[in-house]
Formats: sequence, C-alpha cells, structure tokens
Amino acid sequence: MECGHITRQKKNPLTILADGLQGKGGIETREAVEADKRVAFFRGKDFYRHFRAHPEKLDELAPEKPDQNIEERIKAAGSALLRYHYIYRSDRLNSKPKPGRKLLKFPKKTVVHPVQEFVEDGFYTWIYEKPRKVLNAILSIGLVVFTISCCLLPVAPNIIKIIVFYASLTMFSLLIGLLILRLVLFGVSWLVLGVHFWLLPNVMSDELPVVEAFKPLYSLDKDAKKPDILSRLVALGGAGMVFWALYRTGPDGASVRQATQRAHDDLLEFFNLAAPKQLSANQTGTAGGESATPGGFATGESSVPNE
Repeated sequence: MECGHITRQKKNPLTILADGLQGKGGIETREAVEADKRVAFFRGKDFYRHFRAHPEKLDELAPEKPDQNIEERIKAAGSALLRYHYIYRSDRLNSKPKPGRKLLKFPKKTVVHPVQEFVEDGFYTWIYEKPRKVLNAILSIGLVVFTISCCLLPVAPNIIKIIVFYASLTMFSLLIGLLILRLVLFGVSWLVLGVHFWLLPNVMSDELPVVEAFKPLYSLDKDAKKPDILSRLVALGGAGMVFWALYRTGPDGASVRQATQRAHDDLLEFFNLAAPKQLSANQTGTAGGESATPGGFATGESSVPNE
C-alpha cells in the first residue's frame, strides 16, 4: 500500500513581502480619504529606505544578481506589487500648499495617479489587506456586543446605568479639562515666547482615526508670524481684567460645592437614576402636603373661612 505525501502549498513571495510591510517592523502606513472612503497608503521613500536597510528581505522575491544593484532590486519589488495589484499609485489631492503653510509629509486626501509606475517619490495605496489576527476578530465581536449593550441600556439594572453615567461624566470632564489645558498652554507660550505651541494638535481632528489623533504629542510652529510686544501686552492686560472680574464676582467655595451637589442630584433625577429613598424624599417634599407657616396657616388648605 502506497502512502501519499501531503505537501503544503508554498506562500506567494509577494504576499509574504506585503504581510511583512504591513506588520510590525514594516514601513510606516497612514490613512487618507480618497473618493469618499478611507484608505491606507505609504510613501515610496519609506519603501526604499526600508529595503536599503534590510536588503535580505528581497532575496526570495528579487534575488541578488551580479549585474543588479540594490536600487534596481527595490524598484523591481515595488513594480511587482504594482503589477499584481497589491498596491496602486496615488497622489496628493492638493499639490500646492496653502499660503503660509508647508506640504504635509503624509497628505490627508489623495487621488489615483494617472501614471501607474513605481518611483521613489510617489505615494502608494494598499489594495491587499493582511489577514486579521484572532485578537482583531475578538475586538470586532466585542464592538458588536458593546453596540447591542448600548441599545439595551434603558432596560439594564439601575447599577449598570449608574456605572455608565459616571464613566461618561468622567470622560466628558477629562475632555473639557484637556481642552482647557491646551488653551492655557497655547496662551502662555504665545504671551511669553510669542510662539504657537499646541498640546495634542490633532486631538480635535475629524479626519484622522482615534490612534492618529493623539500623535504627535505636541507641535511648535516656529514659522508662524511672531506677534509684536504691544499685541501681547494688550492680550495680557485683557486676560488679567477677565480673571480679576471673575475673582471679584465669583461665588465662594461653599456655594460652588452646594451648586455642584444640586446639579449632580438633578442629573440623577433627570435620568431616573436616583436612589429610591431619595426619589421618595423629593416627591414627598414637593407633593403639596400640609406644612405650617410662621403665620399659623397650612399651605395645603385655604385660609379663607367657610361661610
């Protein structure tokens, strides 16, 4: 009896190369908007730089030949990805920068380039998508479960509603605090140094994914027009007057604490999250029952005698 041998199909070298480029240790990939959809792309410069540093990664796809240098091998690999529709060449939607601005290293909007040729100074959009890992599948399922849970929140137990309420309130407070901190840092740097300093400059951008919105950590625009001393002094005087007026007319600490507690209780009652005892007490206090007044009359009865 002859036993057959099971042979495993060898993976395509182009697929191996594309998986390596999209994985950890590959080239930098960013997202852009192209024809009203979000796409992932990379720069040809990063492609060339990556394989100049790691020429051994081209051995299987483009073996080294005596009459071929590393630049030709890199171009052959990129052209193969282009020819077999792993990528296609893109270009900036706006090739000229706005007045007083520089061209971004990675454009936010791209279009298909009319000449599909692999060159070092081009941009290339991925058609091929690396197979997702198990963790990504678990996260996708978790997102679906989270969405369904949000829809079922109205019928959830009261403790779950309270947890969601406080978590949302905490996130909202952190966001407001971050925006205030960004504004304060910008104002101080503009008044003292005359420069434009922003903490997390992309955090409010609606064109970037969540992860990219927190990059870079800060930006310092040294090319922006520096304000003169008079403008900064006028702004400093105006800010000082505003703070002085707030200090003079602002409520004391006890009033702020009472107002905060009252707003907190009103929010809980508005969303029907207050404890049953507290709701009962509030309803009892506002039910219109009899309560004596200093004049001896009862608020729940008429003070006019019957005739």
